Amino acid sequence: MKNYFRNLFLNLLQKFIKDKISYEILVISFPVMVSTFFEATSFTLMLFIISYLKNDVKLIASLGSSIYVIWVLYGISTSFSNGLVSVVSRLLGDKNYEEINYTFSISFIFGTFWALFIFLIYNFLISDLIFKFLNLGENEIKIAKDISYYFLFVMFFSIWAAVIFGTLQGLAKTKVIMYMSIFAVIGEVISTFVFIKYFDLYIPLAINLAWFIGELIRMGIGMFFLTKDNVNFDFSYIFRKKIADSILRFLELVYIGIPVKVGALVFGVVYFFLISILSGIGKLEGYESQAVAGLTISQRFEVIIWMIDGGLSVACANLIGRTLGYEYKKDFNLIKKIEQANLIAYKTFIIGFILFVPAFILFTFFPSNLLNIFIKDPITIKIGSGYLFYTGIFGLAMVVNAVISGYFIALGFTLPLTIAMIIFSIMRIPISELLVPYLKYDAVYLAINITNIFMAIFLYLFLYFYIIKLTQNKNKQ
Repeated sequence: MKNYFRNLFLNLLQKFIKDKISYEILVISFPVMVSTFFEATSFTLMLFIISYLKNDVKLIASLGSSIYVIWVLYGISTSFSNGLVSVVSRLLGDKNYEEINYTFSISFIFGTFWALFIFLIYNFLISDLIFKFLNLGENEIKIAKDISYYFLFVMFFSIWAAVIFGTLQGLAKTKVIMYMSIFAVIGEVISTFVFIKYFDLYIPLAINLAWFIGELIRMGIGMFFLTKDNVNFDFSYIFRKKIADSILRFLELVYIGIPVKVGALVFGVVYFFLISILSGIGKLEGYESQAVAGLTISQRFEVIIWMIDGGLSVACANLIGRTLGYEYKKDFNLIKKIEQANLIAYKTFIIGFILFVPAFILFTFFPSNLLNIFIKDPITIKIGSGYLFYTGIFGLAMVVNAVISGYFIALGFTLPLTIAMIIFSIMRIPISELLVPYLKYDAVYLAINITNIFMAIFLYLFLYFYIIKLTQNKNKQ
């Protein structure tokens, strides 16, 4: 039996290598998967170090609550990076390297002003409002707020690193992204340990200093390889072309990227309500902090699916973007290109399905064993294992969403992603409230995963009819 599965795997791998599209998907996606694994594992390892050195469940709950704010801040501030992937990949398909350099340069310039705008809005208008929703103690809320405050300063460097990331993804230089992530995360983890163990720094400050060091490493490695490919930052582009044209190009990037990030914003806000529901259930049973910590730690293992999704989304966006070209709607050969794009999406999903199988097995049958690696508290393990179980059962929907997201990003039409994220994220709150009397903590976990299925169905249908409309319009011309 062992040899049977081994031969089956080897035959399958050989078929993928021989198939040009499947091979390209693997070549592009695998480094991104490794990168995503390291990026997502960074905070997990930070939590592990802090848990090991401080052994404080309430502190873990504070960090788990703050990370959703960080996700939102990072997502909105780097919103145009998905636009970079779309535009650069299509420019690469047209072999227009001058426009690639131009797009890269103005992203640095306008991205800095974008970061300043977010800094001011969040710091003076939003910060205090967000943390009022948490059912945590005063000290835990203070720690969560401080982490997000310090991150506002790191955010500028995160944006510059995101410009480099997005450009490299558009150029399909995913191996470089992998190197950036590996060395940056190693730097972040070592820095966290040193700052807390030997300097006893305040936890929010230690974490953000570690993130700052990580962003510097990403920028250094990324710029080194981009320069070798003749992609350079040139401030003079702002003067060589009309300022209005530069603004329009940056707004194009934002237009493509912001819908995805607006969806992420709603996603993050909804998670605050879900955490509030969990901590409310825990409060009734005396397990307030364990309820939040259980979700926080269990989601760290979800990185297995995140890394698959991240790799497949980038591969799909890049290959379809290069296939279509920058002005694909005007292309007389559009229908044939759409057929090729559909084939790329289909093969991307098949690869995703195969890669999801190990996650299904681990999450469905061994959730408690996984959580026991990072925390020994039996109550936290019992509460958190339910999330992994439901994610294992329904997690394939996340793979579908990732492939379709990559397709929409390649098309430069990401509004459907926003609509889906907003509708189905908000639905999680009433579904959770409805199921809480019957399922307690599992109500939240089931709501999250059921809405992922609804989202996958919605996005598939939207893409299907959008492609039909594109091809019909072309036939009329």
